[in-house]
Amino acid sequence: MASSAAASTNTAADGPQNRNSSPQPLPTAADILNITSIAKPSAAMTALVALPVVREPGWRAGMTTINIGRNVNRESALAQITGVANTGTAACDHCQKSYGPFDGCVTSPGRFSGSCGNCHWNSSGARCSFRAPNHVNDDNDNDSSGGCRHAKRRRVGQLGNHAVTTADDDDTLAAPGDERAMALHKALMSTAVTLNTAATAATATAKALKAQGEMLAAQADALDSLQRAVVDAADLFAEEAGFAAIDDEEEEEEELEEGA
Repeated sequence: MASSAAASTNTAADGPQNRNSSPQPLPTAADILNITSIAKPSAAMTALVALPVVREPGWRAGMTTINIGRNVNRESALAQITGVANTGTAACDHCQKSYGPFDGCVTSPGRFSGSCGNCHWNSSGARCSFRAPNHVNDDNDNDSSGGCRHAKRRRVGQLGNHAVTTADDDDTLAAPGDERAMALHKALMSTAVTLNTAATAATATAKALKAQGEMLAAQADALDSLQRAVVDAADLFAEEAGFAAIDDEEEEEEELEEGA
């Protein structure tokens, strides 16, 4: 049953399910747990398979065929059978409107950025009202072969000669408390980048002011040289005009008076 379920074609629409075609066998919890047919299971799949099964997937009424051969859908189904149920008004907005392939809203703590299994299906986790704000959409498969998703790094700025990055890895997120700590860490790093930008601007201003000061000092030296040249020219003019002789006579008379 596992192989036929994995090979089936997904006909689940992104809206309330209303199917009238003949029912076909749908994947059970045992089918979902059997990931041996997956060439390269994702890290999330491997971790979820190790958790105890607490329920059957609970496919929504009217579902006929399901594709759990795609990594993201298998992850969604595994979360559905091992996660925490959110009933009534505790369910996410989309689940309350009967969207998604599953009959119930189930989350797997610390995974899919908080999105429930229904919303994570078909890489649509960003629409979930449980999704952490401003989180990068990381629901898409990493490659066509269904390989493991690796930690994604986003460059958020530059500190000195080092790029500042934060890692978004759906498979390493822990409890909500840790998510809050991660959010605080990102906010602090963003603040650090802002401060670094301001420091860089201040350094540039200081350099500009230093250059301006050096230019003013050079201008002052030039003016001092000009002033000396003007004084020398004035002395030369006085000497040629006879002013120097008069001054010399006055100095001689003063000397004679002092001698008498």
